[in-house]
Amino acid sequence: MKWYEVVPIAAVVGATQAATGHRDQDTNLFIEAEFIDPSNNQTVAKVVRKVFGTQLSNESQQITAKDFKAAIDKVSADLWAFIRS
Repeated sequence: MKWYEVVPIAAVVGATQAATGHRDQDTNLFIEAEFIDPSNNQTVAKVVRKVFGTQLSNESQQITAKDFKAAIDKVSADLWAFIRS
């Protein structure tokens, strides 16, 4: 068998696009938190959350805080909802 009979075409195309900078790039932010009750120093909750930022146009575009603004705002709103409940 030849290599092109074994390797899926999508993998080859994806690798080529990534190498040439033509592939879209997803931005992800992982947040890890532990909530501790100050009265007894016991853990109330532990959470790991993945939030999605904007999609970059190519692999050479710089990631900025602006790319995560909507995601951070959503996490902040969820945190306040948790605290109020």
